[in-house]
Amino acid sequence: MTLMQHIHGLVATALGAAALLVTSCSTADVVEPEPATLYKAGFYLTVGDEAPDGSASRAPGDNSQYDPGAGVENYIDILGGDIRFVVLSTDNEYLGLIEGLAITPVDTYESSKRYYVTGGTTADISGGNFKVMVLANWGSYPAAPTIEQAWNARYTFAGGAISKENPIPLYGIREFKVGTLTPDVAANLGTIHLLRAMAKIEVIFDDPKELYSVTDLKLTAYNPAGFCAPYGVDSQDEYVKDSWEADYVGTPSIPTGLTPGRDIDFIPVAGTDSWLLYVPEYNNNLSSVPQALIDIAVTDEVNTYRTQFQLRDPNAPSRPADFLRNVWYKLTVRVGEKVSDVSFVVDVIPYEICDLDPIFGLDRKH
Repeated sequence: MTLMQHIHGLVATALGAAALLVTSCSTADVVEPEPATLYKAGFYLTVGDEAPDGSASRAPGDNSQYDPGAGVENYIDILGGDIRFVVLSTDNEYLGLIEGLAITPVDTYESSKRYYVTGGTTADISGGNFKVMVLANWGSYPAAPTIEQAWNARYTFAGGAISKENPIPLYGIREFKVGTLTPDVAANLGTIHLLRAMAKIEVIFDDPKELYSVTDLKLTAYNPAGFCAPYGVDSQDEYVKDSWEADYVGTPSIPTGLTPGRDIDFIPVAGTDSWLLYVPEYNNNLSSVPQALIDIAVTDEVNTYRTQFQLRDPNAPSRPADFLRNVWYKLTVRVGEKVSDVSFVVDVIPYEICDLDPIFGLDRKH
């Protein structure tokens, strides 16, 4: 036995003897810790563009409409727990999580774009001034996610279809000023809008006389990764402006050090004349990266005709269009009597429609 073991043994013996000289404490005298104060909240979660009360579109004009997204574009892996509700101070300091969640889809489960969420937090939000940051479909999360960690979180991209197994990362954040909150009394906080982390590019081939068929359709450059959240965005007011021209985030958020990939295939939509591609954000106005062009080849069963073209920024037609998160770039390729008579009509939809109507000739390759 070492000296320290002997000393500890003597101390234990002395304490045991002393315990025999005092009256035992009853279990009734044991002081239980005070339960943590729980603040409850309920709010709507929207992957799309409804008004805060969910009643109508936010589109400002009769001829303008926002596309709500459909199906897997709005999917959140709720059953897999792939979502976090983070409580922040108004200065973006981490305060805690909203837990004990009950999430109810308003529409059909897998394609719902609107959910009602209830839960509680032990973070001190009694003053009623705080933020809620929502992270969804990210796969993994820190135990206590800070806003800086959220802004730096990346996802990888190698093409392929969007699916329940490969969903679009989502992000939203909103500041609340609701006055004093009472513990254990649920407060209805309104709506938090989520942004999809990817751009949607759709090409529709319109050939009424069925003279041609698409044999190849690619995007010539893309980024192999993206930020899950728009970098630096810490307020819903930064991407929900109720303005047709201003929604959503107007500049791309792109991780540094990426080497663009080349020639990624669009995916045909079964039973339609449509091809889709979801991609991370891409800056087409940098001289240091290749231009992301749409490359299409069509055939009349004898000859193949191919062209490449560039989408232009609808707000600045002299500039190439960047591919921005949560924006749908919709391109219609219309063919006339001869394949050289083809027009491309481009719609840019914040998931805002802008018709560009450029005309392109096609090069014949035998």
